[in-house]
Amino acid sequence: MRILIIDDESKARSSLRQMLQLFCPDVEVIGEADGVRSGQQLIKEQTADLVFLDIEMQDGTGLDLLRQLGKVDFQVVFVTAYNQYAVEAFRLSAIDYLLKPIQPERLVESVNRARKNGRVQTGIGTLLENMQIQTKQDRKVVLKDADSLYVIQIKDILHCQADGGYTHFIIQGQKTITTSINLKEYEKLFGDFGFIRCHHSHLVNLQHIIRFDKADGGQLVLSDHSKVPVSFRKKEKLLKSLQAISENLF
Repeated sequence: MRILIIDDESKARSSLRQMLQLFCPDVEVIGEADGVRSGQQLIKEQTADLVFLDIEMQDGTGLDLLRQLGKVDFQVVFVTAYNQYAVEAFRLSAIDYLLKPIQPERLVESVNRARKNGRVQTGIGTLLENMQIQTKQDRKVVLKDADSLYVIQIKDILHCQADGGYTHFIIQGQKTITTSINLKEYEKLFGDFGFIRCHHSHLVNLQHIIRFDKADGGQLVLSDHSKVPVSFRKKEKLLKSLQAISENLF
């Protein structure tokens, strides 16, 4: 696997190169660059399978580089010291990232994932689009099932249902999408997007709740008229969230 490193800190580039040599001895670092302009030129001159790309650089950001480059026919792993980037934009777009200081096990995971995915990078367009959108519910998420990749508006997700280590996404006007990521991970990802865990097996979008029925221990009726159970332990938190929504409307 042919690798490029783009980072404006020489020590960071040197450290990453050494870690790759030590923990991923089968890869080849074919070049380094220290900024957006030099990185663009390097990418045009070299055919890389994977690019480790810093976010904040002296002459711009890694996102600027990709936006100006246009075509991305290589895997990208962002390297950043800023958690806020990683938690939201990268994970929603299914883009891999490493937080500084880089941990060896995460580096190996990233290289192996890139090797498995091949040269085609998915999710870059969604990442760039999400960075321009101010309203959280208008942002998009990349979902992968066994056969395909889907770009879904978060506001169209009605609820997510756990199925062992899998999660079923019930989406407005679309077929159900099943991913191989457990519901707990999506609870973390969508925590700031108006989703709440109403049951051990269900994560719901508050914007799609039209009624709470007390019958049978409690259940939610969603905008597609489907019903989702509410567990006793989750009921109080759910009702507080619904009350907060109603107070904001009046």
